[in-house]
Amino acid sequence: MTMWFFARCLVPLTLLLVLCGCGMGLCISESSCAGRGPIIQSSVTGLDFSQRSFGSNTDATVSLTNVGRSSATGMDLSAIDAPFSYAGGTFPGMGGTCTSVLAPGRQCTIVVRFSSSGPEAQVIGNATFRYTGPGSSRTLILPLRGRTDNGTFSMGTGPNGPIRAIANVSGGTGDIYVGGNFTSYNGSSDINRLVKLKYDGSVDTSFDLGVGATAGFNDEVYSLAVAADGDLYVGGIFTSFNGTSNINGIIRLNPNGTVDSGFNIGVGASAGFFAVINPSVRTIVPALDGTTDIYVSGNFTAYNGTGINRIVRLNENGTIDPAFNVGSGFDGWVFAMVASTDGSEDIYAAGSFASYSSTGVNGIVRLNPNGTIDGGFTPSGGGGVISTLGVAGDGSGDLYVGGDFITFNAVANRNRLVRLNSDGTLDSGFDIGTGPSAGFDAIVRTLLGAVDGTGDVYAGGNFTTYNGLPSNYLVRLNDNGSIDSSFSVTTGASNVVWKLIFPNDGSSDILVGTLISNEISRLSLFGVQD
Repeated sequence: MTMWFFARCLVPLTLLLVLCGCGMGLCISESSCAGRGPIIQSSVTGLDFSQRSFGSNTDATVSLTNVGRSSATGMDLSAIDAPFSYAGGTFPGMGGTCTSVLAPGRQCTIVVRFSSSGPEAQVIGNATFRYTGPGSSRTLILPLRGRTDNGTFSMGTGPNGPIRAIANVSGGTGDIYVGGNFTSYNGSSDINRLVKLKYDGSVDTSFDLGVGATAGFNDEVYSLAVAADGDLYVGGIFTSFNGTSNINGIIRLNPNGTVDSGFNIGVGASAGFFAVINPSVRTIVPALDGTTDIYVSGNFTAYNGTGINRIVRLNENGTIDPAFNVGSGFDGWVFAMVASTDGSEDIYAAGSFASYSSTGVNGIVRLNPNGTIDGGFTPSGGGGVISTLGVAGDGSGDLYVGGDFITFNAVANRNRLVRLNSDGTLDSGFDIGTGPSAGFDAIVRTLLGAVDGTGDVYAGGNFTTYNGLPSNYLVRLNDNGSIDSSFSVTTGASNVVWKLIFPNDGSSDILVGTLISNEISRLSLFGVQD
């Protein structure tokens, strides 16, 4: 078997597992220890179970031999990292022969089990084996590795209406929340506009929004955000939840689907909030300043009876945070928000507005934590609607901006996508092409900065070409603007891509939510359907 564990020093393989054999934490020769007590050696240098199918249990037998001159006593290998265990649950494992004592020159066996369940990811652990001999305590570490495979993500017939939002359930389980304008999911009724899915795409029935026609929400869900404690913020154009009225545009739910009564919105997003027949709460973003506050934006003009135009910061209890003073706010829609990741606690907002607090900002602005404009970020804006933002994941502080604009910062043929430097100027190293065929041929609706340090970006939307090349609804671009050919979505997505997120399960997959055929797809790092 290939040696893949971390060695403490260069010695023969059979000795690497004998850690601190004579005490003091040193790798020493077998002969120097042999006269002083027991030495337990393993028949393998580590166990690699490779990838195993979802729900399977794989057992491996390991032989242990005492090559020393006295008995090993108090043998205990109970310390073993999940999802590894002993077959049957206890040392030495079902079928194993080891006991608490191993005489010199004798051999016994243990049976280690790898249980493949949960999200897809590589897992690494150890079985730590302690035993005693005359005058010393000793340790043997058996490295373990495997890859869990959560099986195919299958949504069946899926929802019966558009998908607008996807959010990860906290805890790294791979489960997700999905919101939109559907009333059933995979044949199950009374799933009104919000559902919780397990990592395999099946409905998690423990998340209960009620039953009957009044279950869930009475109108569209457009935004989902998970709080630090696992609660779920939901935003949209709804006015009731599970039969309770005056739930106007925003609510906080407990992990089981009940209302969190500690988040009191009063009359909520009201007054002029529903003056237009359009989504009103469009985006909810948790603050990244160590508080439990959230930013809420959309097309509302009041919150709980207080006039406030299209953006507000709320405390955990649902009250307005007065320290975030927006003045007269925005004069038009806010379609996108994203928190900066540079430690400044600033937030970017973008949309169809022309001004913020009576200052011209033309569709995009960066706000300080107190609500004032950050003067260090000064783009002149786009020649059309900005619908999505994505922070570059390469530590540069750059920002990807997408939408339905043709010009940006007064530069022509910046068709629907630009990358901005941290000061708001165009990143000239990001080249989407030249002329009318540059960039995308239709609106970019969602951007997702790659988290592998490359600075790449995933883009989804209504488009069918990028820089003159076929790119149906979904593409991954390198940080220089060229298409990343390793992300091989040959025919692209099946229809308009509305939402992209990374599942919170340790994998390199992405989740893709589409608008027209109401699908959720899970794609690998290379664009292959899971």
